[in-house]
Amino acid sequence: SRRRHTRYISVTGVQTCALPISGLDWVSLAAGMGVEGARAETCTQFADLLTLAFRRAGPFLIEAMI
Repeated sequence: SRRRHTRYISVTGVQTCALPISGLDWVSLAAGMGVEGARAETCTQFADLLTLAFRRAGPFLIEAMI
């Protein structure tokens, strides 16, 4: 099973706020911005995706669940 952790991004401007980011689908968020991506759940998947990402001309997001 996958452990869920809550991480916070602090945004500083006029006011400071914290945004919980657990449970976000980073691959879908990247796709929504026109960036290709994939999720790696093992070290082997990560290595394969990293090789693929280096062959791309543009950005490629790897969501590492390891």
